[in-house]
Amino acid sequence: MVYSQDMLLCDIVDSHPEAQGILLGFGLPCHNCIVAYHETLAEGVRPHDLDADKILERLNALEKSSAKTT
Repeated sequence: MVYSQDMLLCDIVDSHPEAQGILLGFGLPCHNCIVAYHETLAEGVRPHDLDADKILERLNALEKSSAKTT
């Protein structure tokens, strides 16, 4: 899977067991927010003044490392 800014936050959280921890590390408590079912990553980071590209780098690196171990 390749993560993108237009993915819903709930889909990101559900996609990988460690994705929630990455979002939390950036200050996005998406698993607790009902808005996660309606907002994309790009929309969700805007009010928190976060860089979606940095988050995507971490998420996509997570997927790459998981692919190497399987």
